[in-house]
Amino acid sequence: MGILTNSLVGAPALLDASCVCVDEAHERSLEADLGLALLKNATKLNPNLHLVVMSADFDADRIASYFGGCHVVRVPGRSHPIEIRYAGEDADPLKQVERAVDKCVALIGISVLCYRYR
Repeated sequence: MGILTNSLVGAPALLDASCVCVDEAHERSLEADLGLALLKNATKLNPNLHLVVMSADFDADRIASYFGGCHVVRVPGRSHPIEIRYAGEDADPLKQVERAVDKCVALIGISVLCYRYR
C-alpha cells in the first residue's frame, strides 16, 4: 500500500486510475488503514474510480459498510492441506530463496514465481 498511499497523498482523486484492487485487506497496519481511508476519499472525489477490496479472511459486511454499502461478492473457498518444509538458512537471502524455490520445484514439479517483500 505504500506506493499507492503516496500517490493518493499527491493526487487525492486518483484521476489517472479507473480501478484499484486491494488484496489481503485483513492485514491491518497504519499504512494499510491510511491507504483505505484515502481510497474512500478518492471514490468520493472521482466517481469513475472503482475499488475492489479482497480478502479471504475479513468481515466483508463491515468493510462494505465503511465504503458506503457497496456490493459484496462472496466466493466459497477451498481448504488445501499445507505442509511446511524448511530450506535452511543462508547469509545471503537471495541464495536462501533460490534454495527454497529449487526445493519446491523438486518436490512438486511446478513453476514458482517469487516476489521480494521488503
